[in-house]
Amino acid sequence: MTTEEKGSVLKTKLGLENLKGLGDTLKQIKEVNESLVEAQKTVSELAKDNSPLGRALARLVEAQGLKTLNEDNINVSEEVRKTMAEELKNRGKTIEELQAENTGLKEDKVVSEVTSK
Repeated sequence: MTTEEKGSVLKTKLGLENLKGLGDTLKQIKEVNESLVEAQKTVSELAKDNSPLGRALARLVEAQGLKTLNEDNINVSEEVRKTMAEELKNRGKTIEELQAENTGLKEDKVVSEVTSK
């Protein structure tokens, strides 16, 4: 068998392996699709029948949504609290700086009055 023939056989084998892998992938996709269709049918029947299970699932979904909203509100509240605390701290520093500057100006005024007399 020549090198060319060996290469051709190898390519054929690789092609068959790729086709086999593709076939397996297609089978898996088909199985997943069938499961999805079955789940959609079940949900549709539950919704259509307005069954207790369907209502329970709807309440569960709603509760989960409310829980998420509540968690988001808590996170936002914490961020606002932190921001306000930092702003108060910065304002406190600003007030202290202004008081120090005011004291310095008063002292300068007293010194200038004393020296001008």
